Amino acid sequence: MKPNATDATSANAMVCAPPPPPGSGVSRPTSGIARYQGTWDATTAKQLLRTTVIGPTKTQTNALALLSMDAAVERILTPLPRVDPPICISPGAGDIENLPWHLSTQRGNQFNRKKSLQCWMVKNILHADTSVGENLLLFWHNHLVTGIDAVNDARFTYYYIQLLRQHALGNFKTLVREISTHAAMLKYLSGDQNKKGAPNENYARELLELFTLGAEDINGNPNYTEADVEEAAKVLTGWETRHQGNGTFLNPHTRFNANQHETGAKTFSSHFNNQTIHRSLPNQYERELDDLIDMIFDREEVALFLVRQLYTWFVYYDIDSNTESHVIAPLAQILRDNDYDVKPVLRTLFKSQHFYDAHAAGTVVKNPASYVLGSIRQFETPEPLNFPKEAYMVYYRVHQWMLDMQMELLNPPNVAGWSAYYQSPGYYQRWINTATYNARSSFAHVFLRQGIYSATTRYKPNLPLFVQSITGMQAHDINVLIQSAVDLLLPVDITSNQKQYLKDILLNGLPDFEWTVEWSQYMLTAVQASNPTSVAMRKKLEDFFYEIMNMAEYHLN
Repeated sequence: MKPNATDATSANAMVCAPPPPPGSGVSRPTSGIARYQGTWDATTAKQLLRTTVIGPTKTQTNALALLSMDAAVERILTPLPRVDPPICISPGAGDIENLPWHLSTQRGNQFNRKKSLQCWMVKNILHADTSVGENLLLFWHNHLVTGIDAVNDARFTYYYIQLLRQHALGNFKTLVREISTHAAMLKYLSGDQNKKGAPNENYARELLELFTLGAEDINGNPNYTEADVEEAAKVLTGWETRHQGNGTFLNPHTRFNANQHETGAKTFSSHFNNQTIHRSLPNQYERELDDLIDMIFDREEVALFLVRQLYTWFVYYDIDSNTESHVIAPLAQILRDNDYDVKPVLRTLFKSQHFYDAHAAGTVVKNPASYVLGSIRQFETPEPLNFPKEAYMVYYRVHQWMLDMQMELLNPPNVAGWSAYYQSPGYYQRWINTATYNARSSFAHVFLRQGIYSATTRYKPNLPLFVQSITGMQAHDINVLIQSAVDLLLPVDITSNQKQYLKDILLNGLPDFEWTVEWSQYMLTAVQASNPTSVAMRKKLEDFFYEIMNMAEYHLN
């Protein structure tokens, strides 16, 4: 059950409440889901990519801007590709180093498998293209929550993530049906303990409260009764994970045990039109789950609830009455009209006037995945090329930075997910507090100046090469350099005073032409890494981008 709301963790003063855009003095957008009619250019392509893709690069933004809006959105909605399974980092319990472990018949080696799986998640995000898929996978992981520590079998968690990947841009109803009997979910919410004569209500409660309906509608009216939870738990009795005593698991990983199913009629409240679920034959008992899912999804509130969650993830946390009427309600109707397929909803949202409204830019505080992994991607950081184990150890250190910022992949704090997406009044601001802001600043320092490394490989951006890439080989022009960095790395433009501050980091009060001289001198020595001119230039660029990464705007999407 979702924890009670508490006051938001006090945010560092540098990052203010995200919306409406800080200091803008403008009201919230009033536009709806009518098709965007403005100019499609690098600015709108940037807004689409920053919102949907974790850490889009300059090349990706430019490429998207060359397409039509329709073609750009279709590229964003490309399904997630198949990816190689995670490898074993440290052998144990039958696992072999550098080989996949997900098919192992042994249950042991859980700590190292967990590390491997988290590294695999990091790798997949870092290698992603311009699809919304990896970001949407995080959304589903936050919405249909399981936690790897509670599941206590990394194989189950791997298949859980694979299920989310399969349905990320697919059918919500199908996903809920399949997740309801998935081994990871059965272990996480004690569904495998839900038996005849002793129903366990954990999953039934979260199915209604957190996964499909929500505890209350938009007006604060309850969406179900306590008796509905009890009856739903009875419907769900009999599902088990298929473990043998030695930890071996069998395919499929779950089964339905008709002998452990409550066979009586289950009658629900007026919220569900007093419907009764009852299958009278043993070979049909398991189909009661289908009846339950159908009954829940007959409620219009399911579509409204999911669309609000998607809106919170991709646009903004505050859903006012205008947004509810002109954005949420029509998108929910699209979801119902398409039998709960998610892609048509996202397609409409990503082409809507509301989505591209200037008031909506830079209103969401980056989560740690966007801050850490997005930075690595946007700075076009060279990929570790050494042995797989060494690369995974770099991914592990990358994930440790995210953990320091209070986002552990595969292990949300509770069944409600990360509090930044539901807890009033702070919402996204909860990602920023004294501890996490210091961790962000420390990450920026290490990432830019030292690199994140293991024994033989590391992640460290080549800043001079990056500068040449984003400026179109006009790095000798300091104003082009500053504007190019701002355009790529910040969601909105900054003031002339802020740009002057950044310029002073590079020039220390000298006239602009001095930068052209310094850059020209650097280019003569660039191949000599230890040359004092090369060292000095890299140091200036490290200081320059460190200041950008610590600006309030950098923490916003």
